[in-house]
This record gives sequence, C-alpha cells and structure tokens, in this order.
Amino acid sequence: MINRFYNKCIKLTAFVLLILILLTNPLFPFINSSYAQSDLNLSATVILDQKSVPVDTHGNRTRAISSIGAWVPLQFPLHDLQDIEQMNAIDLLLHQGFDEYYFVMRDFTNKTESMKTEGLLNVADKTELKIFIILLPPSEGGLHANYDWNGWINYFNILKSRHESFAGFVIDDFNAIHGERRLYVLNNMYVMSLSGLEDALTHKREDVQFYPVMYLETSGFETLKNKYNKYANGVILVSTLYQNISKLADNIKTVLEIFNNDEVPKSFKYIVYPVKSGDSKPSDHLIRQTLSIVSKLVDGIIVYVRTDHPAVQNFLRNSNINNNDDVYEESNYIR
Repeated sequence: MINRFYNKCIKLTAFVLLILILLTNPLFPFINSSYAQSDLNLSATVILDQKSVPVDTHGNRTRAISSIGAWVPLQFPLHDLQDIEQMNAIDLLLHQGFDEYYFVMRDFTNKTESMKTEGLLNVADKTELKIFIILLPPSEGGLHANYDWNGWINYFNILKSRHESFAGFVIDDFNAIHGERRLYVLNNMYVMSLSGLEDALTHKREDVQFYPVMYLETSGFETLKNKYNKYANGVILVSTLYQNISKLADNIKTVLEIFNNDEVPKSFKYIVYPVKSGDSKPSDHLIRQTLSIVSKLVDGIIVYVRTDHPAVQNFLRNSNINNNDDVYEESNYIR
C-alpha cells in the first residue's frame, strides 16, 4: 500500500514539474485553462480490432498512392542548401519520384529560420515540389521552440499568400506519450488542448493543409476526430512497432474506419522508417513489405530520412508515381 502511494506521488510530481516547465517557457502561452477539463483519452495503448472499411474486394483502398514525401532527408537537406545546389537537389528528388518535402521549424520569429524557409519556397515555387513544415510537440521541442499557435497560424497564412509551393504544416508526435524517467505522465494531445491550438486553427486559411502525426499504438483517434476533424486535411500515421508488420494492415484499416463517414474524405499518409531505431535496423525485406502493405491502404507515403535507401529507390522505380523513364544521374546534383 505504501509503495503504491509512493509511486503515485512520484508520477504526480513528474506531471507537475513538466507543466511548470512549459508554463515558464515564454514561447508557450497557455491561453485557455478551460481546456484542462476536456474529456481526453490518455490511455497509453489502444486495442485495434479487425474491422472492414469500404474498399475493394481485396480489402484495399481503391485510390492509388498520390504522393511520396521526403521527411528531413539526409541525402538532400533542401532547407540547408542554396542557389544551384538547392535547385539541383529539388530536381533530383522530383526525378526520383518524390513530390513533397518535410522539414522542421522551431520558431517563426527566428530570422535565420524564416530566411531559410523563404529561400526554399522561392526556389520550390518554380517547381512541382510541395513543402510542408514540421512543428515539434512540447515534449520534443521543449524550451527551444515557439508554441504561440496564433502566431504560427498567421505565419502560415502569410506564407501561403506568397508561395504556391507551401502546402501546409504537420505537428509531429501528436498523440505520443511523453515519458519522464520511465514514468509515462503526459499525452501530447493533452498539452495541445491546454495550449489553445484548437482556437488558433479556426483562423487557418482553408488552403493551408494541417496534418497531425498519430501513432497507431497510442490512443486519441476519437479525440482527434471530435476536436480537430474540421481543421485537419488528413492524418499522417506511423507505428512504433514497425519491426512487426503482421497487424499493420488491420491497424490502419481500423483507423480509416473511424474517419470513413466524413463528409469531406480525409487524406491518409504513412511514414516508413528505413533507418535504425534503437538497437534494431529494418531489413530490406521488411522495408519492401511495409511499402507494399501501406501503398494499398493510404494515399501517401513519407520516407523518413533515408530517401536514398535501395529498397525505397527500387519502390520508386517500380511505382506508377515516378513516370520518368529516363535515368537521372546523381552526378547532376552539385554538392
């Protein structure tokens, strides 16, 4: 009994400390304390049962993959390049089959960051590449990121008015459980509600796309639909258990069913990890299997960091997205 009481006290203390850290961050304005009473599901896991969705006779969505994204690729960090290097890198990504680029911004008031973003968008405006900005959640950005949501939305609205290539933004780890010394004390969705994100989204331009990144194994999809459905253009799905794909298709179908009755169909994308995570490195076979499964279920695929992985490049060459029959030599990219 004493041990259980002691453990509860530790968890409560960790929770209070995290809230105090966020409150003392001048870039994180808690503008509406009434959100604290929101009915959020903070369970660390959700059981996904096998259900069907309106799909073809094989259980797959009838729409083919419509987009391939590069998530902060090591091969071509476009936001850190300039001039001819930047243009050549964009050309190569497009020739490989990518049509979306995702990169992180921490603070729209930072002149260095904003100038890099403007420079990238100016070049991308001359191409077919679409740019998405990644915002980090409080559990990851901490004191080094800006969480003035109204400021961010105003910034995105201005970017869209200036740049055709700016597609929108995503919020990473939207439903992730934040751990503090092995004590799982906070779901990012709870902090999003406290911070006034929902109110800020009411001022978003309709043509500025918003995608939350949601983990399949963590709860919150019903909350997402109830609170953010009218603002989100879709959902980016990801799995923490990407080494085990035996239930991947069923888990994705279950999520799709939650949003199946939307008047305006949502776009669903999936992040594929061709990189080492923890002690495990995915095999080429696992990457190929993952790409094969998700390409039958979602609208878009996003490749995390290793866009040059052989399994990914082979998928792109065999995909109907990349219609370029010519071989685009990597030597054309001037480093």
